[in-house]
Parts: sequence; structure tokens; C-alpha cells
Amino acid sequence: MNKPYNQFELPGFINISILVLWMCSLIIIVYFSLQPSMAITAQSRYLDKIFHLLSYLWLAMLLMFYLRTNRSFLLVPVLLILLGIALEILQSYIPGRFYSVPDMISNSLGVVAGALLGKKIKSLLAKAIS
Repeated sequence: MNKPYNQFELPGFINISILVLWMCSLIIIVYFSLQPSMAITAQSRYLDKIFHLLSYLWLAMLLMFYLRTNRSFLLVPVLLILLGIALEILQSYIPGRFYSVPDMISNSLGVVAGALLGKKIKSLLAKAIS
């Protein structure tokens, strides 16, 4: 019998690989988020927002692949959005850094896009495999 999406699991070694990749990605993002700032030019300011969006899209998408049920679908994005907000606030205590509402918005948009994209890709995989 085919499992519905909310019960679909990728093979174990792939799930573990995704989790390890997610943890490494999280460590890298947190590390660089809490480092003293380099000079930001007008051009890099816009690239910074894209980088924020793509970083959090990546984190959310990987977690959507890893999740085994739909129950966590709302919890995970909320927690990642809170992480992005917390890191932005912590930056105000680091020399040369400050918190930025546009960065918080970019992080949040990345989380939402990554969660939706990850869920859609996992759903398509479930249909293709079953």
C-alpha cells in the first residue's frame, strides 16, 4: 500500500545525510551571522538580502525533506523565523554589526519559500517513487 505524503520517508541514509547537511549549514550560518562585520557597500547591501533569503530557504527546504509528518510543517518555519530574528538581535551586541529589519524580512521570506518548496519537492518525490 502506498504511503500518503505525511508518512513518506526518504531512505535512511538519505535522511541522515540531509540532517547532517542541515546541521553543518546551520552551524555555518550561525557562525557567519555572529562575526564582526566587514564593510558593506551599496551594491553588497542588496546582495546581502539575497544571501539571507537563500540561506534560510536552504535551511527550511532541507528540514522539509527530513520531516516525516505534516505536523511539524508549521512549527519548523516558525522556529527558523525566530532563529533569524534572534541572530539579528544578537548582532546588535557584536562590534560593527547591527540588527536589521530588512534582514529579518529576507530571512522570513526565505523560510516560507524553502518550506513550501521543500514540501512540494518531497510530495513530487513521494508520487514518483510510489
